[in-house]
Amino acid sequence: MKKALILALFSFFWSLPVHASVMGIFPGDLIKLKDDKNPATIEDKVVYYYDQDWFRHPFPNQRVFESWYKDFSGVKEVTKEEMAEIRLASPVTYRPGTRLVKIPSIPKVYAVEPGGALRWIETEAVAKALFGDDWAKRVDDVSEAYFSNYHEGAPLTTPSWPTCTYVRRASDTAMFFIDGLKKRYVPPSVLASLRLN
Repeated sequence: MKKALILALFSFFWSLPVHASVMGIFPGDLIKLKDDKNPATIEDKVVYYYDQDWFRHPFPNQRVFESWYKDFSGVKEVTKEEMAEIRLASPVTYRPGTRLVKIPSIPKVYAVEPGGALRWIETEAVAKALFGDDWAKRVDDVSEAYFSNYHEGAPLTTPSWPTCTYVRRASDTAMFFIDGLKKRYVPPSVLASLRLN
């Protein structure tokens, strides 16, 4: 058993790209370039999510980042040479169930579901029923340059919660996770690990 575990660990670390083992970064880490202390440059401000296939996914802006993380405390810094070794992939999309999105040229507001799926909220009445009278304050503009990272799903024609929405019951503040047509209770002990803001 012990020998099998050692072989499995050896196999895992052997399969890691050289840059991962040298730099100490692993799938799930947040990475960025080391700060060059020059306020005129911006490339050292971009944060990436490092995925299980050894790709880095840029966060398009701080609003998208904040839909996933509370702050930048867990970000690891790497050199330009190290960053160049990591393949670039598609940008991170908004975390499902957090913000509503739209693009400037189309007057449609969408809820975000897993995989960048967008559910057009067909009427203001549906938006109010789901997100309250101040639902418009939850809407963020997505640059048209990044909109192709999303895809349209079925519209929300009735007030049914989008998948991956977290809702709080008014009577006792219990939290629930919407999983398709199912509603799953979220114990208080796991709320912190979900990074809900």
